[in-house]
Amino acid sequence: MDLAEFEDLVDRLGEDISAWPEPARTDARSLLAQSQEAREVLAAAHDMRVGLGRDQTVRAPAGLVDRIMHQAHLESPRFSHSGSPIWSWRCGLQFYCRCVS
Repeated sequence: MDLAEFEDLVDRLGEDISAWPEPARTDARSLLAQSQEAREVLAAAHDMRVGLGRDQTVRAPAGLVDRIMHQAHLESPRFSHSGSPIWSWRCGLQFYCRCVS
């Protein structure tokens, strides 16, 4: 087994060599014993799996919605002399936030 074939198997089957089919498992262990590059490929695959398994949720800072709504309220739509509102993106934001909350 060469390094390219090993990389392909790691990509397709994962870094747990014990779960690979027997002929590939034996060849992979032999390559790992000889090749630092193969060990690095295996370590990178492990790091990738661990990294992707972590909670990657992005959360807004506490109070962000309140600050946005407060600012939007301060900049509420102004009315023209005819009495109709002068709309802006801030008005749309206020309307959207009321609809989704």
